[in-house]
Amino acid sequence: LLGSSANDAAADDDDDDDFVGTLLYLVISHLE
Repeated sequence: LLGSSANDAAADDDDDDDFVGTLLYLVISHLE
């Protein structure tokens, strides 16, 4: 859920934020 929320929020921001959000999403998904 946290990964999805972070990814969705990042998709609405700038490219830089989207990149960071994607990295966070991948890290969180891997940890889960």
